Amino acid sequence: DRVYPYVYKDKSSARVQDGRTFAFPVTCSSAVIRVTGDDATVFIVFIFTGWRLLMIQKLIDAIGKTNAPVVVGLDPNLSFVPRFLQEKAREEAGSISDPSDPARDPNLVAAAEAVWEFNKGIVDAIYDIVPAVKPQIAMYEQFGLPGLAVYDRTVRYCREKGLIIIGDVKRG
Repeated sequence: DRVYPYVYKDKSSARVQDGRTFAFPVTCSSAVIRVTGDDATVFIVFIFTGWRLLMIQKLIDAIGKTNAPVVVGLDPNLSFVPRFLQEKAREEAGSISDPSDPARDPNLVAAAEAVWEFNKGIVDAIYDIVPAVKPQIAMYEQFGLPGLAVYDRTVRYCREKGLIIIGDVKRG
């Protein structure tokens, strides 16, 4: 299999790097094409321009490099975080928390720190075998300001590890 970004021929077909032309099932502004032998699967991408197309190209390149067309979701749920990480975070939170300050609530600080350690372990295990992660911000928001700080730390750590970050920030 080879994955190609589109090259316009017109808005109903595309030419890939080896010169073959494939028809799109619908008229579109852009697409990604996966070629297997003489067959092609066209993934339609509507209205991607500028930096968005660059981002898609980065993702395509990363998929090619890792040979893994997957994204790892980072949707923290305390029930999935190992108990030992939660207990360790709870012990450490006592020294940095302040019950009178909502941003430093001991329960939220402990939960967020446990999530951070769990995320870090996941990222360390997968950064060289998958191209991208998708943190779900609402899952971090449930831990208040400490949760948002962990979202930021997680995104920064993933960037350091060379992962593409797809922010899941939908609402409603």
